[in-house]
Amino acid sequence: MNNITTLKNGLRIITEVMPGAQSVFVGVWVKAGSSNERDSEWGISHFIEHMVFKGTEKRTAQEISEETDYVGGQANAFTSRDCTCYYSRTLPAHMELSFDILSDIYHNPRLLKKDIDLERGVIKEEIMMYEDCPEDLVQDRLLAAVYPGSAIGREIAGSLDSVDLLGRNEMLDYMARYYTPDNTVITVCGKFDEAEAIRLCEKYFSKRIATFGGDRIIVPTFTPVEEKWEKDIEQAHLCLSYPSAPLKDDKLSYTLSALSNIFGGSMSSRLFSKVREERGLCYSVYSYSSQTEVSGLFSIYTGLNANCLDDAEAVIHNEISRLLKDGITDYELTKGKEQLKAAILMDMENPSSRMSALGKDLLIYNEVKPVEAIVKDIDAVTKADIEQAAHMIFEQKFARGVLLPVDR
Repeated sequence: MNNITTLKNGLRIITEVMPGAQSVFVGVWVKAGSSNERDSEWGISHFIEHMVFKGTEKRTAQEISEETDYVGGQANAFTSRDCTCYYSRTLPAHMELSFDILSDIYHNPRLLKKDIDLERGVIKEEIMMYEDCPEDLVQDRLLAAVYPGSAIGREIAGSLDSVDLLGRNEMLDYMARYYTPDNTVITVCGKFDEAEAIRLCEKYFSKRIATFGGDRIIVPTFTPVEEKWEKDIEQAHLCLSYPSAPLKDDKLSYTLSALSNIFGGSMSSRLFSKVREERGLCYSVYSYSSQTEVSGLFSIYTGLNANCLDDAEAVIHNEISRLLKDGITDYELTKGKEQLKAAILMDMENPSSRMSALGKDLLIYNEVKPVEAIVKDIDAVTKADIEQAAHMIFEQKFARGVLLPVDR
């Protein structure tokens, strides 16, 4: 069971004690991701995530690492399109150290020019590393193409050019707008004393008084494009994306996830069975539903020999037509929903997954549903719901992106 506490400055804390856990995760979630960035700030959320670990007013970068390592802990962070999360994992006896370090990097990063210039090179290496992962690259490039000019379509890390434009003043201005108590959530999950966790939140996060001053995310317009790129790679990589619904209705979200499980979400899904198992056209093929507050996509991916591309794409479109014509079976309905419930419930056994789920749900969607309500909503999904969702998705114009070997 989780509990939510709100401090006087507006910062929210969600705690969940997990029987059987031996460690405690503390996460600091800021509703500031790449989708929030202005054109001149492309990549700044991710850049700040790197920079706060480069030293604070009381700790050097080495001391941040040493203090965490000394107690056998872990500290890290990540940036998404929706938010930025800083987290620490320790044994329960060292929970206060997590609060101390996380509050320090949140409130007091030095952001020195010499450190920014040094880390700029590291981030450029990270951007170039993504270029060496064609499976992610084709999907990121298509996302940018379907949302032209929108922050939602831009790569999270920025570009080689955009990170050159970001400096200390830009970072301080961005953090002043977004790193505010009313735009931040703290999660504590695992083995710990709840009263102590709340006391530590108040000790380390209650002093700052500031209110959100950032920009609201602009709703993007889906563009049904067809794009082709070439790269020095061995396989072709295909991505098809259909416009879907933003995350406003839990039942619809569960319906889309169940549809994806049935169509291409597992080894027994229609796409895997037809494209890989029956035809042997690829190694990897899958579908997925992705939703944000203001956008939604239903996407299909496969990576394969370029000579098999046309055949595989024909099979994919044939399976879409068959789904629209014949619907799904009772067996597929049950399987799709059971897969969804299992994925959600099994994640609840993991303190790291719970820290992520609770933090993001409260930060982005302002609610955390009890497990009983989640299961009830999934069980309520019907064949008619899934078939209606399939028509909603697949009867629209779609976007196609393919990354081909240079000699194709």
